Amino acid sequence: ILSQDQTLHRIIFNNIATIHQKSPTLKKIQEFSLSLVFSVGRPPLQVATYAVNFNISMNFFI
Repeated sequence: ILSQDQTLHRIIFNNIATIHQKSPTLKKIQEFSLSLVFSVGRPPLQVATYAVNFNISMNFFI
């Protein structure tokens, strides 16, 4: 499970980095937060919720 989580984080982070580098608007933002929530199961009986939080600083992309 840990390796799957790390892969998921890497995919999401790489996509964010790509979008950030290509977007003139996002380049002006020094720091921002992103929260993604994944739910397992069908409503209303969702079994588990998995939250991914990113605090992204402009320094990461330089």
